[in-house]
Amino acid sequence: MPSRPRKKRAPAHPQTVFLLSPAHCGGRRAQILLSERAAFPLAVRLREQGAPIGDVFSFLSGLYFRGKLAYGRAFAHSRTAPDGVLVITPGRGLISPDTIVGLPDLRSIASVGVTPNEARFREPLERDSAALASVLAREDRVVLLGSIATGKYVDIIESHFDGRLRFPCDFVGRGDMSRGGLMLRCVLAAAIPKDVSNVEIEFGGETLRLTNLDKLFWPELGITKRDLLQYYAHIAPALLPHLTDRAMVMKRYPNGAHGDFFFMKRAPSPRPDWIRTCRIPHGSGNVIDFPIVQDLASLLWVINLGCIDLNPWYARCDDYNRPDYLHFDLDPVTGATFKQVIETALLVRRGLEGLGMPCYAKTTGSKGIHVYVPIQRGPLQKDVWTFAKSFAIALAVQAPKLITAEYRVAKRPAGHVLVDYNQNAWGRTLASIYSVRPQPKATVSAPVSWEELERGIRIEDFRIDNMPQRVAKVGDLWKPLLAPRGRVRLERFL
Repeated sequence: MPSRPRKKRAPAHPQTVFLLSPAHCGGRRAQILLSERAAFPLAVRLREQGAPIGDVFSFLSGLYFRGKLAYGRAFAHSRTAPDGVLVITPGRGLISPDTIVGLPDLRSIASVGVTPNEARFREPLERDSAALASVLAREDRVVLLGSIATGKYVDIIESHFDGRLRFPCDFVGRGDMSRGGLMLRCVLAAAIPKDVSNVEIEFGGETLRLTNLDKLFWPELGITKRDLLQYYAHIAPALLPHLTDRAMVMKRYPNGAHGDFFFMKRAPSPRPDWIRTCRIPHGSGNVIDFPIVQDLASLLWVINLGCIDLNPWYARCDDYNRPDYLHFDLDPVTGATFKQVIETALLVRRGLEGLGMPCYAKTTGSKGIHVYVPIQRGPLQKDVWTFAKSFAIALAVQAPKLITAEYRVAKRPAGHVLVDYNQNAWGRTLASIYSVRPQPKATVSAPVSWEELERGIRIEDFRIDNMPQRVAKVGDLWKPLLAPRGRVRLERFL
């Protein structure tokens, strides 16, 4: 949090910031995590490069803190705090759950007592509460999330927020959060009523109207529009960070997965006044206001329009021509198998890692695999496209019997896998991570580990009916794509 107050500016609509109470830093789990001999992934990351404090606290508190974090990110609406969620951290004040910490940081945090009498705890928390309060409008809210209605937090911060402090039962009434009962799963399960076709839902003061909930989107599977909305409600905590601050190109299927579709760029009007837009000028002279999916309410609003998959812009709205990743769309040409696609993905990985570029894979949910590389913002979209083209052509030269980079459809050799670089061109989009695809089995564009690809997977292994359970088990495998560290400086390859 900034320590210097900034001038207040009234937002277009109320903001909601969630403050999460810290995890207990003592006990057996903490001892295991802090051990220099611990070999599990989180402990190794802490020693070698650090890890997000949200991941650390989730480990220390199990599902309890992880649920609070997911709840906050699902229902926050803020331009003031990252994701609308801040963690109360002993000795550090209010920090983003994505803040990277190492073992020395954790030992320091664990040494600070969580009491109002402890100056090392009280003073940073007062400082950051004052800074946060200075940028909030009168109608904004700060919600204490979890079993935190105790003096050690409230007595320190309530005076700074001047009546804007709320507890979850006062905020949305969606769970008995004030007594420590985390009800995230019940909240999301109840978000889409089952006994009506049209409904209005409140999200932190914002009203969302959902319509035609009983319409069949996959008749052969019995999957309705309600089921699609419910899926996105469940997956929202993992999905939303990948969509934040990006223009959304809407691909609308008003009659379900097998019906006709159309693309829509401009945010429709009328629309709720809390839908944010991203203004992007195009070469034709048109200036288009794209909608932005920032929170659960705006996500469900887009899906309610008939969008099955999500197609976000490659760059963020504050610099829409400078992407923060490059990617390759691996698509089988007629006669090629998915096994060949996997083989190609592993070759792409080897080539990228040979250049010192970390990369991450996901199924497309249709026929192929997407491989993404996190990059530092700087190069223009056309420069990213230029690198991707050179890499794809070089790879095709190395494996001419397997790979093609031929852009012209008629000249692509059968039985090959296309390493499609052209999707990096300005204005193009791909289906996002966790997107449901309009395919016969309602498959999902799913992040997968390289080990899973080496063992062998199938597109249909990842579907609307099992993806939430997978994410609950393995977490967001693409979280590194959100981190500020580990991004490639592409300029040195151009």
